[in-house]
Amino acid sequence: MGRVIRVAPGTGSALQDALDRASPGDTVELRAGEHSHRATIRHGGRPGAPITIRGEEGAVLAGTPLPQPPDLFRMGIDALPSLATWAFLRILRCGHVVLRDVAIRSCWPTAVYAEDAWGLAFESCKVEGGSYPFFVRDTRPRTPCARGIVVRGCNWVQDERIWKQLDWKRVHHGDHYHLNGALLGTSDVLGDIEFSGNDVRDAFNALRIDITAGLRDAYPEEVARRNRNIFVHDNRFERIRDNVLEPET
Repeated sequence: MGRVIRVAPGTGSALQDALDRASPGDTVELRAGEHSHRATIRHGGRPGAPITIRGEEGAVLAGTPLPQPPDLFRMGIDALPSLATWAFLRILRCGHVVLRDVAIRSCWPTAVYAEDAWGLAFESCKVEGGSYPFFVRDTRPRTPCARGIVVRGCNWVQDERIWKQLDWKRVHHGDHYHLNGALLGTSDVLGDIEFSGNDVRDAFNALRIDITAGLRDAYPEEVARRNRNIFVHDNRFERIRDNVLEPET
């Protein structure tokens, strides 16, 4: 059994320091209150001994209020999220990381961005707002590694205006394009995705899996091995403006 490393709410580098110290099997526990420290995970756990980020009751990952009107250029969401996009938590080139029992509020456009990462689980998180609360990308054209992604028991309300007050075109590629997202978005991943027990309401999409044009055109043989084994079950979807499941390629 690993250690429990507790992080007090506030700003600064407390969360980053805790993640840098964490070893496989350790739990980084967020104490009750608002946590506004961005952080990057560069080393993960191992099979059976992940690094877990867990929230006490009342712990919130708090982003910044969405500008009105949204400054889409500054937010970097004119395309799918990338490493350059603002994200509260980044997981880079490592695996076996769990985020559990954490409230997430106003993390635009992305709360968790993972690149070339595997064995990720986002469980029992309550999310308000955001374009893609969870986004996973693989950047390796011939040796991909992003696979084994679980989103389970999460609750997401994106924007209560999206069904009746906002025209679909304004969200799709208009002045509310920041809402063109999903609870989980993926780009060029291998697959093995479980999306289960989630409650998604007032959102544009629930799950979006994508193969980008660059990969498709340069490495067409890769298309057949990506986005495999996607399991979607036991979810509740209400007022989804575009698609519950959007397979782009």
